[in-house]
Amino acid sequence: MTDQEKETIINTIIELTNKYTQDNMYKNVYGIGEQLPKEREFIITNAIAGSHSIFHRLGYVVQIRKNVGDFGSDMYFIIHPNGKLATHENQDFKGVPDNLIELCRSIYVEGYLPEDIPADEPFGGGNTTEELGFIIEESNRTVVKEKT
Repeated sequence: MTDQEKETIINTIIELTNKYTQDNMYKNVYGIGEQLPKEREFIITNAIAGSHSIFHRLGYVVQIRKNVGDFGSDMYFIIHPNGKLATHENQDFKGVPDNLIELCRSIYVEGYLPEDIPADEPFGGGNTTEELGFIIEESNRTVVKEKT
């Protein structure tokens, strides 16, 4: 599958997820308020300022560190379709509806689907310390994150 084909799929996922969100009274919105996604849930991010590619708008959540992101937001660790782990903060996210999950999975590189990542794997790297678990209430993170 070409990158252009993958971009088309991601745009379709974003469009249909946004419609689902509106039709279901925003029940799948995270990053604002107290509602959190499930572990390994596929999400889309809202538009990202800067030169980020469309591939940074889709991923699944492997860890959330409470209140350590920019402006006291939660820091989300997300694995994107290229298999790279990135942090997102000071953003809101939308859970991808169940009927689009197979479409999400179809564009991931081999070996980086949610079930391929061990449950006991700590996450970190770049300018963050490694920590184990899904929801981290008291994070050890004290440094500024590297921009993704």
